[in-house]
Amino acid sequence: MKIAEVNELNPVNAGEFTPPSSAELWPQCDGMQEADITGRVAPNYPQAAGRNGEMGRVILYGVVEANGTVSHLTVIKGASLALNEAATEAFRRSHYTPAQCQGTPIRLETSFETDFRMRQ
Repeated sequence: MKIAEVNELNPVNAGEFTPPSSAELWPQCDGMQEADITGRVAPNYPQAAGRNGEMGRVILYGVVEANGTVSHLTVIKGASLALNEAATEAFRRSHYTPAQCQGTPIRLETSFETDFRMRQ
Protein backbone atom coordinates (compact mmCIF):
# COMPACT_ATOMS: atom_id res chain seq x y z
CA MET A 1 0.00 0.00 0.00
CA LYS A 2 1.20 3.50 -0.79
CA ILE A 3 -0.09 6.77 0.71
CA ALA A 4 -0.84 9.09 -2.18
CA GLU A 5 -2.12 12.13 -0.32
CA VAL A 6 -2.58 13.47 3.23
CA ASN A 7 -5.34 15.99 3.92
CA GLU A 8 -6.30 17.95 7.03
CA LEU A 9 -9.30 16.71 8.96
CA ASN A 10 -12.49 18.72 8.92
CA PRO A 11 -13.02 20.77 12.09
CA VAL A 12 -14.80 18.83 14.85
CA ASN A 13 -18.40 19.84 15.45
CA ALA A 14 -18.68 20.04 19.26
CA GLY A 15 -22.46 19.69 19.00
CA GLU A 16 -22.03 16.10 17.84
CA PHE A 17 -20.42 15.26 21.17
CA THR A 18 -22.86 17.10 23.44
CA PRO A 19 -25.35 14.76 25.12
CA PRO A 20 -29.03 15.71 24.73
CA SER A 21 -30.70 17.39 27.69
CA SER A 22 -32.76 14.22 28.31
CA ALA A 23 -29.64 12.03 28.62
CA GLU A 24 -28.95 10.32 31.95
CA LEU A 25 -25.53 9.85 33.51
CA TRP A 26 -24.76 6.25 34.42
CA PRO A 27 -21.66 6.50 36.62
CA GLN A 28 -18.85 3.97 36.36
CA CYS A 29 -18.29 1.97 39.50
CA ASP A 30 -15.30 -0.19 40.30
CA GLY A 31 -16.20 -3.11 42.56
CA MET A 32 -19.94 -2.76 42.01
CA GLN A 33 -22.23 -5.13 43.89
CA GLU A 34 -24.69 -6.72 41.43
CA ALA A 35 -28.46 -6.69 41.86
CA ASP A 36 -29.94 -9.77 43.51
CA ILE A 37 -33.49 -11.05 43.10
CA THR A 38 -35.47 -11.11 46.35
CA GLY A 39 -39.01 -11.57 45.06
CA ARG A 40 -39.16 -13.58 41.85
CA VAL A 41 -42.57 -13.82 40.30
CA ALA A 42 -42.93 -16.96 38.19
CA PRO A 43 -44.64 -16.33 34.85
CA ASN A 44 -48.06 -17.84 34.29
CA TYR A 45 -48.15 -20.19 31.32
CA PRO A 46 -51.04 -18.76 29.26
CA GLN A 47 -53.73 -21.42 28.81
CA ALA A 48 -54.14 -20.73 25.09
CA ALA A 49 -50.37 -21.01 24.60
CA GLY A 50 -50.41 -24.35 26.41
CA ARG A 51 -53.29 -25.66 24.29
CA ASN A 52 -51.40 -24.59 21.16
CA GLY A 53 -48.18 -26.28 22.35
CA GLU A 54 -46.26 -22.99 22.38
CA MET A 55 -42.85 -23.24 24.03
CA GLY A 56 -39.63 -21.26 23.98
CA ARG A 57 -37.19 -18.97 25.73
CA VAL A 58 -38.00 -15.30 26.27
CA ILE A 59 -35.09 -12.91 26.86
CA LEU A 60 -35.82 -9.36 27.97
CA TYR A 61 -33.70 -6.23 28.42
CA GLY A 62 -34.57 -4.14 31.45
CA VAL A 63 -33.35 -1.85 34.19
CA VAL A 64 -33.26 -2.76 37.88
CA GLU A 65 -33.96 0.61 39.46
CA ALA A 66 -32.27 1.91 42.62
CA ASN A 67 -35.43 1.01 44.57
CA GLY A 68 -35.35 -2.63 43.36
CA THR A 69 -38.22 -2.41 40.88
CA VAL A 70 -37.84 -3.34 37.20
CA SER A 71 -38.46 -0.90 34.34
CA HIS A 72 -37.83 -0.46 30.60
CA LEU A 73 -38.62 -4.10 29.79
CA THR A 74 -38.15 -4.86 26.11
CA VAL A 75 -38.18 -8.24 24.37
CA ILE A 76 -34.73 -9.08 22.96
CA LYS A 77 -35.60 -12.62 21.87
CA GLY A 78 -39.16 -13.76 21.98
CA ALA A 79 -41.23 -16.88 21.68
CA SER A 80 -44.90 -16.16 20.91
CA LEU A 81 -46.75 -12.95 21.74
CA ALA A 82 -48.57 -14.64 24.64
CA LEU A 83 -45.36 -16.04 26.16
CA ASN A 84 -43.55 -12.71 25.69
CA GLU A 85 -46.34 -10.90 27.52
CA ALA A 86 -46.39 -13.46 30.35
CA ALA A 87 -42.62 -13.15 30.85
CA THR A 88 -42.75 -9.34 30.73
CA GLU A 89 -45.51 -9.20 33.33
CA ALA A 90 -43.70 -11.61 35.67
CA PHE A 91 -40.42 -9.69 35.57
CA ARG A 92 -42.24 -6.36 35.94
CA ARG A 93 -43.75 -7.64 39.21
CA SER A 94 -40.47 -9.15 40.51
CA HIS A 95 -38.37 -7.29 43.07
CA TYR A 96 -34.61 -7.00 43.52
CA THR A 97 -32.06 -5.82 46.01
CA PRO A 98 -30.57 -3.11 43.77
CA ALA A 99 -26.99 -3.00 42.57
CA GLN A 100 -24.74 -0.87 44.76
CA CYS A 101 -21.78 1.37 44.12
CA GLN A 102 -19.79 1.99 47.29
CA GLY A 103 -22.89 1.25 49.39
CA THR A 104 -25.24 3.47 47.37
CA PRO A 105 -28.09 1.81 45.43
CA ILE A 106 -27.80 2.42 41.68
CA ARG A 107 -29.66 1.53 38.48
CA LEU A 108 -28.40 -1.44 36.50
CA GLU A 109 -29.11 -2.50 32.91
CA THR A 110 -29.47 -6.25 32.62
CA SER A 111 -31.20 -9.07 30.80
CA PHE A 112 -33.85 -11.42 32.15
CA GLU A 113 -34.71 -14.79 30.70
CA THR A 114 -37.22 -17.52 31.27
CA ASP A 115 -38.08 -20.77 29.52
CA PHE A 116 -41.58 -21.97 28.79
CA ARG A 117 -41.66 -25.76 28.42
CA MET A 118 -44.56 -28.18 28.28
CA ARG A 119 -44.55 -30.99 30.83
CA GLN A 120 -44.28 -34.44 29.30
